[in-house]
Amino acid sequence: RRQAVEAEGDVLATLHRVAAILRGETDGTVTLPDGKYMNNMAWDGGFCAIDVETYGATKKESGDPRVAEFILCATAPQDHISFDKPRIGPNARLLVHNVPYDGVALGVWDCKWEDTKMLAHMMGEPDTTLKGLAFRYLDHPMLSYDEAVRLNVLPEYCLADAQTTWRLYPILRECMDAGPLNLYDTL
Repeated sequence: RRQAVEAEGDVLATLHRVAAILRGETDGTVTLPDGKYMNNMAWDGGFCAIDVETYGATKKESGDPRVAEFILCATAPQDHISFDKPRIGPNARLLVHNVPYDGVALGVWDCKWEDTKMLAHMMGEPDTTLKGLAFRYLDHPMLSYDEAVRLNVLPEYCLADAQTTWRLYPILRECMDAGPLNLYDTL
């Protein structure tokens, strides 16, 4: 128990340090635990879910990937977090929840994209948000972005989004009728 409490304290200290970097209060030097944090992440083959977090000075800027600033990204099932934009090659197959946003935020289009939001739209889901789909299909409530920022857990939030996208993908494909699934696979 003591080791768990000490490890939790290390993680919390790291998260506070990351939040201070994001607020521009420090020089950006960070020591991150567990080997799950990477610099210069590259992906050019295989399949992974990726989630991107961005920041804008206003809510409108945060919602526009053309002007929002990249903060970090996370991948699943590898469970990696990076504070640098990943290098993504043309052989990569990426799963996201909202390819129009993440593709623009990453500046990448020449790879194979999969999109749980698009699958949900094509299924006729009334709520295609990641949080809504996670609750409906996984019975899994999730934090909002604002809660993650307030609690200083943005890296974990980003990773949870990537993990949830990864878990939802096969479920949504399995629930989809053959006609729309065939259309999705040809897009």
